[in-house]
Amino acid sequence: MPVAAQPFRTTPVLSVSGDLDLSNAQDLRAMIDTIAAACPSTVSTLIVDLRDVPLLSAAALAVLLAARDEYAGRLSLHVVATGECARVLTAGARFDGLPLSSSVDAAIDTTAPQGPPVSPARAAGAAP
Repeated sequence: MPVAAQPFRTTPVLSVSGDLDLSNAQDLRAMIDTIAAACPSTVSTLIVDLRDVPLLSAAALAVLLAARDEYAGRLSLHVVATGECARVLTAGARFDGLPLSSSVDAAIDTTAPQGPPVSPARAAGAAP
């Protein structure tokens, strides 16, 4: 599961590629937690870009929903997905409250203005 964390405008974006299943769902959670910990309090949204994820398992969906619930009120997760991945996301009964867009630009446009950019090094856990 290759991942990349980068700021887009002033919102952190976690880009994921490859299958997300039971074997790596906790790696996804670890990256979300790392980026969330690095975000200043002025940042209220984390975009998780799943456009390059052909398979999203129930385990990975559970990770996204658990992170949404844990960070509610502090950091909103916004998912970017298309195709089969988007279908899986919207088919889940517990999907409500996890915003979905088809592009990073669309996700950014739906979020409020954010604080200062989060550097990729800081998002990945390096010292500022």
